Amino acid sequence: MRGLWPFSAAAAPASQCWSGDFSFPKCCLAPGQGQDCWYGSYTYESCCLSHPVLSAADLATAATPDHWTCGCPSSSPAEGWSWCTARQAAMLNWDLRNLYREYLTLSVDQVAQCPMG
Repeated sequence: MRGLWPFSAAAAPASQCWSGDFSFPKCCLAPGQGQDCWYGSYTYESCCLSHPVLSAADLATAATPDHWTCGCPSSSPAEGWSWCTARQAAMLNWDLRNLYREYLTLSVDQVAQCPMG
């Protein structure tokens, strides 16, 4: 797979915008809910609309050889967010609205479990 994927996570810069509960989905994709994300040089324009957007946690996971699995199928769907459930719903063309609302609340670490979706 290495030859098919030219991306090198080690060489990619990480965004300084994302930490803890301040994640890309929560701050950039949730209309009207990201106001507490912005202060000083951390603005919607500088964090959401310019390179880089991946967090250091995203890049660390992307550098692992099994990042495509996103923990599936070895992880069982527990209460709360499950990348396995989200991927299954997308593949089967199920209604994603409820999952998307949940996705908008994920922390940086939760997003980093499956940085390439």
